Amino acid sequence: MCGITVAIKLAGRSGYCSAKTAATNGTNCTNGLSANHLEPQLASSLDAIHHRGPDSHGTWISPDGNIGLGSCRLAINGLGPGGQQPFSNPEGSIHAVVNGELYDHRRIRDEMTQLSGYQFQGGSDSEIVVALYEYYGVSFLSLLRGEFALSIYDSKKQLFLAARDRSGIKPLFWTVHDGTLLLASEAKALLPFGWQPEWDVRSIIDKGWLTEERTIFKALRKIRPGHYLTCLSFDHISEGQYWDHDYPDKISIAGRWLVDKKVYATITNSANKNVRETRTEEEMIEGVRAKMLDAVRVRLQADVPVGIHLSGGIDSAVIAGMAKHLLDKGEVRLGSNGDQHLRCLGIAFDQTSGYDESGEKSETPSVQ
Repeated sequence: MCGITVAIKLAGRSGYCSAKTAATNGTNCTNGLSANHLEPQLASSLDAIHHRGPDSHGTWISPDGNIGLGSCRLAINGLGPGGQQPFSNPEGSIHAVVNGELYDHRRIRDEMTQLSGYQFQGGSDSEIVVALYEYYGVSFLSLLRGEFALSIYDSKKQLFLAARDRSGIKPLFWTVHDGTLLLASEAKALLPFGWQPEWDVRSIIDKGWLTEERTIFKALRKIRPGHYLTCLSFDHISEGQYWDHDYPDKISIAGRWLVDKKVYATITNSANKNVRETRTEEEMIEGVRAKMLDAVRVRLQADVPVGIHLSGGIDSAVIAGMAKHLLDKGEVRLGSNGDQHLRCLGIAFDQTSGYDESGEKSETPSVQ
């Protein structure tokens, strides 16, 4: 878990430094949101969410003071100085902050090195964001696999991009206050910029904070799962969707029959295309198992000790069993240290509470 914060002065608003003003003053704007003015605000914003990333704080502010990015980091991959955020490309035209974890990053790093010759500064999984964006543009979002909230600024295109992961695991809130576009991992990180929270009673009653982009505060929005926000030329703000669940329409099943132990199902998906299922039951089971093993494998990549939280249920037991299987096969390593012992953790309640599952947890480590 990390934390990010962003402030962007919008064009035509008080404090915005135009190209003309910057040329006149030698890129040193003094009409409001200058670099000197923004630095303490970013620092206070990061202090407010220090618990999300206690290992290091970092900021980047444009020379004209129109945009600032901040990050507080919890180091998981790439523990050295090369993992310090914000990240920048070698040319210094693209800057990014990332909260979360991007899976299978080592494979992507190798691919980007071969495709574009990108020179990575460290071993952080989050650094692949800059390399992917530089090569693919905004469409790189569809290539990401993980839990993340990110912000990128491209100074050449004057394009700002923020996005959340497909399931919305990592939070990212935004608002416009006093002519400034503000984004942060938590609402309280916006307070140093002058934003003041006000209850959105309608959203609370409607549960708009749960199912929509609304939150419990007025004029404070969240980027929805699988969505992104852009701000072009410090002016035009828009939102879009880069990913959505795509399941066949099970309601419109046209036929289903059993032939030689093979299940055939003709169904119509959302695009009105007929899809015929030809896999056997055994092939379906093996397919699910292979995908789960791959999902567990990429989540075990880290430069710190790795553990598994057990709930006492079958889901966490399966994950623990698959992690043990991958370890025994030598297909993964737990962290970068020599200790490859799989640690399982759990929470116990009073046995009379009706919520305690410690008995089931104690049996789980034996799962193979």
